[in-house]
Amino acid sequence: MVQSYDKLGMNDLRDDARRVLTTNYPQSEYLTRGFRSKDNPWWKVW
Repeated sequence: MVQSYDKLGMNDLRDDARRVLTTNYPQSEYLTRGFRSKDNPWWKVW
């Protein structure tokens, strides 16, 4: 959600989504490694 709101230019909603993530999941790996995934794309099944 944070990335989506950022790309749409909805900064208030982006910041709210990041705040909710930080509050509820302070140990989340998304907060430490970032939101970009270096894994395979979600659509790549095999």
